[in-house]
Amino acid sequence: MKTVSLKLAKQLNEAGFTQDTEFEWYTSAYEEEDAWVTNDPGEYATFGDDLIASAPFSEEILDLLPWKLDFGDGIPKFLDITKVEDGFEVGYISHKSHGFVDGFTSGKSLSEALAKMWLYLKKKGLI
Repeated sequence: MKTVSLKLAKQLNEAGFTQDTEFEWYTSAYEEEDAWVTNDPGEYATFGDDLIASAPFSEEILDLLPWKLDFGDGIPKFLDITKVEDGFEVGYISHKSHGFVDGFTSGKSLSEALAKMWLYLKKKGLI
């Protein structure tokens, strides 16, 4: 199972995503460009390393996404996740349409695609 990238973790953190996840991104107190993911922050805190942001798994993000949304047109759209050749696509579809109609995102990993969807919905004020 993969967590989000450091770049997306920072974006999620800035947008108000929960910081209560199993894994977290840390950076070295000695090497700013050195960052890693851990589920044992106590081990690193003793060395003066700093927490950057949570590093959620796909399931942790999925738990926070609505399964059904109305994007303002009165037609309910349902969360859809599709595995494609080079990763995943996430969007909200209507049973009356063919394909994604609102909030389409993609990523090389499921956690990346879901994180982008969470950020999209947050920006739109839907979550």
